[in-house]
Amino acid sequence: MLGRYNPPLENAVSIAGAGTQGDGVLMGLAVGADMLDVAYIKATYGFKLNPKHIDELSTIYWSGGIIVNKNAKRFVDESQSYKILGDYALAQPEGKSFIVC
Repeated sequence: MLGRYNPPLENAVSIAGAGTQGDGVLMGLAVGADMLDVAYIKATYGFKLNPKHIDELSTIYWSGGIIVNKNAKRFVDESQSYKILGDYALAQPEGKSFIVC
């Protein structure tokens, strides 16, 4: 659903309840509802690998860590908002990045 309504987030990892597939949205669309403002959803940056819960967020990069892509290239100023960092990270190869401490 993210890829359909907010293509830059198509490869983002989602933390949601088991079985959450957008069924309610699909039911609404089937009877004429529409989606608004979904393009404004932003990814939050800094989760541990394969997160299962919102508490697995890490902002260690604000304590001196650096963020690099799969090619070990630093691509962003880590002092920015985690929402801005999410945009930059998703634009990297395979939408992947790593925090090096």
